[in-house]
Formats: sequence, structure tokens, C-alpha cells
Amino acid sequence: MSRSRNYPFIVFTVVIVIVSTLLVLLSYDYVVLESKYQSLNTAFVSVSSELSEVKNSHNILLAEHEALSRSYSSLEEEYSALEESYRKLGEDYAYLKTQYDDLSLRYDKISSEYLLVVDEKENIEAWYSSLRKDVNIRQGFGEDKRAFITPRDAEVKRIVSEATGGWSNPSDWKEFWTDLKKLYDWVVNNVAYSYDSPLPVLPDIGGEFYWRDECYRFPNETIRQKHGDCEDQAILLASMILSYSNEKYSIWVVEWVSSSVGHVAVAIPVEGGELTILDPAGKFYTSNMMGGVGSKDVRSAIGEWLDYWRRQGYPDARINVVFSKNLYREFASNEEFIQWALRG
Repeated sequence: MSRSRNYPFIVFTVVIVIVSTLLVLLSYDYVVLESKYQSLNTAFVSVSSELSEVKNSHNILLAEHEALSRSYSSLEEEYSALEESYRKLGEDYAYLKTQYDDLSLRYDKISSEYLLVVDEKENIEAWYSSLRKDVNIRQGFGEDKRAFITPRDAEVKRIVSEATGGWSNPSDWKEFWTDLKKLYDWVVNNVAYSYDSPLPVLPDIGGEFYWRDECYRFPNETIRQKHGDCEDQAILLASMILSYSNEKYSIWVVEWVSSSVGHVAVAIPVEGGELTILDPAGKFYTSNMMGGVGSKDVRSAIGEWLDYWRRQGYPDARINVVFSKNLYREFASNEEFIQWALRG
């Protein structure tokens, strides 16, 4: 009976224990579940955040995709346009290549012709330069005058030999002065005075052509033609004297100028500061006391000669140029020439 009365209690107690145990177990499970829940919740929050970021990235990528799609479409259009341009350029290139090849052939032909023209131009220029030199030397410009002194010319030597027989004794100065007069007389008696005809002065290529009343003659031409103006006669006489003396002594051709004309004669420097003037065209020579050819001091010889021409109407005559085979010198005054001659 007693056991029967306690049975409900025991059952209750057992139930309580079981329930308590279950509660403990449930509490533990709850804690575990709560912990898992918290973890899952945290994971959910994290995943939600990541999902949000992924959505944002997705939206950005969508926007970029749309932009790229638009760019791609634009690039496709540009590519198509470029492709068309390339095709046209290809056609243009092919056309231009044909034109280039044709022009290249024509260029090669023209280049060859150009080289021939250049050669011809150079030949013509060389020919003209030679012609210009040959023509203009007759003007007697500057040092060109020296070329006309030709003591070794065969005709000059022949006339010297015929007129004097040669200088038989080079130490005999009396013979020299006598023969000097013979040479002077030969020119005076055998060469008539004549004025020069106009001759052209050839310019450099592209220059201006003009005429000038001047024509220098070589001595053999004056001998052959038997006429010439003052410089022709003086050049002939100077060449004859140089030939006679075997070119051992200085012989000058001297020119004076005035405001209107010029004149040319021969001057021979003599030892002791003296000078002899031989002027065949002017029929004048420096004379000695016997009337033959002689010499005087430089100042007197020049003074007499210029005074002679002053009386002919040229009061402002002054020495301008002296030249010979290896000499050419210009002077600004008579005094400058006199001082130079004295030093020489």
C-alpha cells in the first residue's frame, strides 16, 4: 500500500527528473542552436553584405557592359569605315604606284638627258670662257697687257736682225744706243698710225654686252699689217728692244692719261737714276746733245715727254700704268711714278 502510494510520487519524480534532464538537454541544445543561429546570422549578414556588393558590382559590370557594347558598336562602325578607307587607299596606292613607276621611268630618261645637257652647258661655258678671254684680251684690260710683249716671236726677231744686224758686242753701249735709234726709226717709218675699230667686250654669262674703241695688237700683227695706234707701236718697239738685248735689261711700256685721252710709249731705265723715253707714235724720244737717242734723269725725262704732250693740248697728262712682259703697275700721280722709277 505504501509502495502504491509512493508510486505516483516516484513517477512524478522520475517525470520531473526526465523533464529536468530534457530541459537541461533542451537548454544545451538551445544554447548550441542559439550559437549556431548567431553564427548563421553573422554569416547571413556577411553574405547579405557580400550579396549587396555583388549586386553593386553586377550593376557596375552591367553598366560597363552596356558602355562596352556601345563602344564596340562604335568601333565596329569605325572599323567598317577604316576598312572602306583602307580599300580606297589600296586602290589609290595601286594607281599611284603605277603613276610612280611611270614617272620613275620618265625621271631616269630625263635625268640622263639632264646630265647630257649639263655636260653640254659646261662645254659651252668652257668654250665661251675661252672665246671671251681671246676676244677681251684685245681690250688690254689690266695685266692682260703683259701678254702682248713678245720678244721671242719669230717675226720680231727677224725685223730686229734686219734693222740692226743684232747686238754684236753686248759690252759696246755705243752700238746699243745707235741700234736703239734704228729700231725706233724702223717703227716710225714702217708702221702707219691708225685708230682702232670698235670691238665687242664680252661679259660674264648673264652680263651686259658692249662695244669699245680699243684693239691691242700683237707685234707680229702690227708688223704684218704695217699700221697700229700708239700702244701697238709701243708694244712692238718694246718687244724689239727686249729681243735685241736678249731680255737682259728692263724695258717698260708706259701709259699716260688725261681727262680726254690716253697715250703709250716705251721707257728704258738707265743706270744712275736716268730714263729714256721712246714714243714712235708721237715722234718723240729722249735725245742727247748730238740729237741721237740718249737718257736723262728720271724727272727731266718724264718732264720733257709730258711737256711735249702738254703743248699738243693735253695739259693734265699723268703717268697711269707701266707694264712689261713680267711687270704691271698702276700709279696715281707723276710723282709716284718718278719715285718708283728712281727706286727701281
